Amino acid sequence: MRSGQLSVEFVFIIVFICSVTTIFIILIGNKIADLERDKEYLLLKEAAAMAQAEVDTAAITCPGYARDFILPERIGNAEYNITREANSFVFSTANFVVLFKIYNVSGMLLPGNNSIKNIGGGVHIN
Repeated sequence: MRSGQLSVEFVFIIVFICSVTTIFIILIGNKIADLERDKEYLLLKEAAAMAQAEVDTAAITCPGYARDFILPERIGNAEYNITREANSFVFSTANFVVLFKIYNVSGMLLPGNNSIKNIGGGVHIN
């Protein structure tokens, strides 16, 4: 074998190894991004479920019920919003939306500290 042929084969092997490594790194990065998105959705769903449980508890208890509770300030690394649309509270990030139905509820949920009360059979938040 000539040294020129060995050099070409060596370069080919190096290029092949670099290509495989690059593809592997890209695939791992995509998988990590997917896991982060899944985590964001689950945390958003958990925050909405926690709020729904508080509203449901206040609705079925006797008038005079009062409780303070805390919703997360952030969902993972993402900011989130809580809005009210018709008979629902809507929890949303840039990527996901989760909502739950409410009945006979006044007030607004906020990230952070919240106060909930049953006043005369109706639920009042903050």
